[in-house]
Amino acid sequence: DLIAVGADVDDVLRAAAWPQGKGCVLVIGHQPTLGMVGAHLLGADGDGMSLRKGAILWIEGRTESGRRNVLRAALTPELV
Repeated sequence: DLIAVGADVDDVLRAAAWPQGKGCVLVIGHQPTLGMVGAHLLGADGDGMSLRKGAILWIEGRTESGRRNVLRAALTPELV
């Protein structure tokens, strides 16, 4: 197993091959880890993001131009 209970942000990103991986990656998990991963990718480390059960974050990774990660969508379960 690449990720287990107690995984941290670095564990999740390593398992997802972020940012070196090619193509799309879907990560499913629980709070507070996913909120901490989302906050880290968007440059807002700390306590993390507050996410409700069933929420979806779509984060586009950095490109060769050096652009920062971009939040493309944040959807609550009611919008899914």
